[in-house]
Amino acid sequence: MTFEEFCSRLQGVEGKGKQRTALCPAHGDKHQSLSVSEGEDGKILVKCHYGCSTQDIVSAMGLTMQDLFPEPAKRPERKLKREFVAEYHYTDIDGNFLFKKTRWWLPLERRKDFSWSHKEGGRWVSKRGGPQVLYNLPATKLDSLYIVEGEKDVETLKAHNLPAVSGADGAGKGKWLPQYTEALKGKEVAIIQDNDKNGKAFALETAQALTGKAKSVKLLDLSRVWPDIPEKGDVSDMLEAMGPVEGMRALLKLTRETPEFSPEQYANIPADKKSIIAAADIPYEPPRWQIPPYIQQGKGTLIQADSGVGKTALVCAIVAHITTGRPILDIPVRRPGNVLMLSVEDDLPVLRGRIEANGGDLSKCFFMPDAAGFSFLSPEIEKAVQEIQAVTVVFDPLQAFLGERVDMFKANQTRPVLAKLFEMCDHADCSCIIIAHTGKSSFDKSPVNRSLGSVDIPAAMRSVLQVIQNPDNEDERIAIHVKCSNAPKGKSLVYTIGDRGGIRWEGYSDITGEDLSLITKRKEKGIPYEREPLVQVFNQLMADRPGGGFWSYEDVKSTGLKLLGFPPFVDSRELKQKVNAVAKELLQNDGLIVKVGEKSNGMRGIRIEQYEHPTGYQITIHDGEGR
Repeated sequence: MTFEEFCSRLQGVEGKGKQRTALCPAHGDKHQSLSVSEGEDGKILVKCHYGCSTQDIVSAMGLTMQDLFPEPAKRPERKLKREFVAEYHYTDIDGNFLFKKTRWWLPLERRKDFSWSHKEGGRWVSKRGGPQVLYNLPATKLDSLYIVEGEKDVETLKAHNLPAVSGADGAGKGKWLPQYTEALKGKEVAIIQDNDKNGKAFALETAQALTGKAKSVKLLDLSRVWPDIPEKGDVSDMLEAMGPVEGMRALLKLTRETPEFSPEQYANIPADKKSIIAAADIPYEPPRWQIPPYIQQGKGTLIQADSGVGKTALVCAIVAHITTGRPILDIPVRRPGNVLMLSVEDDLPVLRGRIEANGGDLSKCFFMPDAAGFSFLSPEIEKAVQEIQAVTVVFDPLQAFLGERVDMFKANQTRPVLAKLFEMCDHADCSCIIIAHTGKSSFDKSPVNRSLGSVDIPAAMRSVLQVIQNPDNEDERIAIHVKCSNAPKGKSLVYTIGDRGGIRWEGYSDITGEDLSLITKRKEKGIPYEREPLVQVFNQLMADRPGGGFWSYEDVKSTGLKLLGFPPFVDSRELKQKVNAVAKELLQNDGLIVKVGEKSNGMRGIRIEQYEHPTGYQITIHDGEGR
């Protein structure tokens, strides 16, 4: 081993050239009592002024005496069975050395390992020795501190001037000891859980042990500020990934916003939770409707539309009905009550005016000023929901509340945030309404997936309403129920917007989500249905032959040439594509069914039929005797 390689394994190295001083690895050194020098023959010379032997020093470094001599020129590279990583000194509360823990890396096995040692009669003994204490026990003299899973994270936080402690044996059932709890009595503690099953279980066990003993207990989930946290990720990983400034800002924000730990939140989670459970063992729970089937308690409803269409006016009307319990048309409000609204797009006086114009009970509607400072997971929101016992919470618009570090176009970031939001709503037994803008190029998407952002956003919702302008009446708006996960979709609601944003319910519309796709495509195409070339040709053919029938491709082209001045298609393939594009509209608007590729008398062509609605149904009724 070279002199430089040897020095690189020491801590607190000072000096240059062939003479160095360092912290002795064989005892709890704080004053660089180890001298290291390089002899003329390349031999490494070490001397501990505290009295540690050379053998103790190299053993504590995971080396042998042979490593103090220069390697022969052709000596093959030798891979150590274990490589030194770090060592951690355990002390009593006054900083007096008790024992040390050394962290190793086993390169052949690709895993970490630990060893313990302490001093007996001036010599190192390879076992722990002394009472089991928290790592960095002197930090418990302070009033508030962090609890992390291991010594590495303690050192990370110490480097950023944050006091922290950890248990001596990592995470695992029963590894949080009674003496640890005793040392933290009356303290304010924040427990940072590692992002894996074992780490979360250990953090929960620690929080439960400290509840009622510590002055304050918080259980921190790093994924709330670091959505991309990997499996087994910890606070050291977060600070490395986010950078020290952003990472510390996120940690302090998480600490500030996390509510006090409540054991009741975890009362129904068994310690030995099963990984597999039979469906028969799960009790059925029917959906709890607030306004069936549009708004469900404990779940999310997304109301989406283009800007200026009237989605916020619709929500304010719904809020008014929830605060009073009045039905919407003939749809009951099954759970009236208080509503909490958070909006960054409308001033509070404007919102108040809209709710009032809709006959809402203003004493049951509450706002949160400066809503732009909150995210879906801000504890202030959960606290406000609980304080006013809200039955509904409203967010306007979606992107303003995802959080500054969440990319709304990434499913792996949006889904966890929304899942935790709905967990809060389920726990509080309140519904959640989220207003969203639709994308500029969303006309070619299904009606469900037209909101800005990842498709996981509408996927996380139990209900989605798309608001459009009535294509037949520009003064009317239609709220089309395009998704309902737990019941058949509801009727499309028609309304107009009046003074102060109040709305008037006009009734129901037959327009469905499928119709919406046709309307949108028609709008984007810029050609009215009745002006479509094929529509004109087919209607002319039916006028000439009211009963319908067969026409060859040449007959259709000839009629088109006379009527339009040009043939409406080039070949049968193009004709089929164009017919498919307008087939639903042909059926809905003119009752025509067009089949392409039909054959008659050896010729290929189309067949047009006039669809007729059934005039009645034959029903057999049996009496109670089975007759």
